[in-house]
Amino acid sequence: MMPAMDGPGPLPVIALLLLGGVAAGLPTTVAVWRRRQTARTDQTDYRAQSVLDVGHLLGEWPRPAGSVTTLRSLLPVALVIGLLVQLTPQAALGDTQGLPAAPPEEHGLDSTRLAEVLTAMPDASPGIHSLVLVRNGSLLADASFYPYDGATPHGLESVTKAITSALAGIAADQGLLGLDDSVLSFFPDREIANVDERKERLTVADLANMTTGLDCSDRSLDEMRASEDWVRFVLDLPMNHEPGTAWGYCNPATHLLSAVITEATGMSTLGFATRNLFDPLDIAEVIWPSDPQGYSHGWASLMMYPSDVAKLGQLWLNGGEWDGQQVLSTAFVEASSTPAASAPGGLGYSYGWLIEQTEGVGPVISARGGGGQYVVMIPAIGVVVGATGAGTYGPGDLVGSLATTLVDPASPLPSDPDGEAALADAIERLGQAPSAGDDQRLPNIASEISGISYRFEANPLGLDGMKLEFDETLEASLTLALAGAPTPVTLPVGLDGLYRFAPGEFELPVGLRGAWVDEQTFVLDYDTIANVTAMTLRMRWDEETVAVEATDRTNGDIVQFEGFAA
Repeated sequence: MMPAMDGPGPLPVIALLLLGGVAAGLPTTVAVWRRRQTARTDQTDYRAQSVLDVGHLLGEWPRPAGSVTTLRSLLPVALVIGLLVQLTPQAALGDTQGLPAAPPEEHGLDSTRLAEVLTAMPDASPGIHSLVLVRNGSLLADASFYPYDGATPHGLESVTKAITSALAGIAADQGLLGLDDSVLSFFPDREIANVDERKERLTVADLANMTTGLDCSDRSLDEMRASEDWVRFVLDLPMNHEPGTAWGYCNPATHLLSAVITEATGMSTLGFATRNLFDPLDIAEVIWPSDPQGYSHGWASLMMYPSDVAKLGQLWLNGGEWDGQQVLSTAFVEASSTPAASAPGGLGYSYGWLIEQTEGVGPVISARGGGGQYVVMIPAIGVVVGATGAGTYGPGDLVGSLATTLVDPASPLPSDPDGEAALADAIERLGQAPSAGDDQRLPNIASEISGISYRFEANPLGLDGMKLEFDETLEASLTLALAGAPTPVTLPVGLDGLYRFAPGEFELPVGLRGAWVDEQTFVLDYDTIANVTAMTLRMRWDEETVAVEATDRTNGDIVQFEGFAA
């Protein structure tokens, strides 16, 4: 059974995403960091819940029943690129001043073909929100896909683990902690349960490398988040086996790593990151929630702009150097690029990165988060690919299509102004809303159920009830009664194929659109966009009842339940 990497349960809970932790009775803090400004507000810390495929880049790893995997083989890509690399010298690294934009042809890519690949991505990789392509330190493409417009930070899910681990590496470089230090040594004043010699040997590196030996399962993240003290929960877990001997996926372990960073540095993980990673890389805005005791989430929940995420991959290709500053030691970059443990499917794992050895190309290194968050590095050809979304596509889908745009890994191509113009036009169009439809016909049942409240049986979405209201316009109104919420919430729904937006978690947009697909069935798309939840609710009315089938588009999980006219 594949571990659920990012969150609790098969489907996200709408109540938490819309109304925040206060409505759900969850004490939590969120740090929203902007340069020269820090804001702290009470918000929900629950994120989109989806299963992350850490399967083999050249194959597939079994997923739980009901989930969907779309992870195409990179083998043909590896062979093609490998042949080219064998015939040409390794591409040089770009400058480290930042990510200056450059025409793709300057780095051996075809702009016209790249425009075609990007235009096809919404259909080829449903749910993709952004794609950033960097080669030799130059930004070749930075595309956002409707309904995400690139104007807000985007959830990274488990890509957060690589960043938390990098911060532990920076703290080690500064002598603030040792990667071989005992984890327990950072919490001398805590009374810790289930302590034995094995737990005393648990190290900081074990937390980052998923080799803790802790009795940690898919349920452990839910249990941690339901506890009053998340760090205590992880510290108290019993041991299953000797640490450092076997890989075992454990979200709470990386949250404990965040707590270790705070205890070692005297700063929140966010604060330490701001000074030592975000500022040097000119990353100007992030959102990073904290637990009830103020420890930044270590396993997920960090939100960044997509182009900033790509900078992290380039930092690795630069050997830890950025704009003349050694942000990460070369030794740590090399250690995190070399397998420290064996993950399922033949992948190596080290400090939050998955490592795949490919013939001809060498290592392909990636950090992955549920719903389609990826940073992929191919050091042999100086490529970084960053992606965000809310779908089930895999990194192979993206890298495979982008590889077709690389014509000459060793030399520039002739300038192509027409191709550059086509690429710019494609990127502009992809971020815009499509043309609105104006022929939505409302069936007779729309007027019959309009304004009627329905009560639902217990369900994983936390929906107690709903009411839809239709008129003769191309916009409906949806009122939801949410478990634990003091009052219902009303949201607009587009009926013309376009999303209508309302503020959601962290005040980021939630989009809704819907359509009648037959005389009795209304299909609603619910998308929190940057918060990485995308669901389709298929509602079919039959006299006094409505049957609901909800599909999580980030992992394919499906749940069904019924409602009755109140």
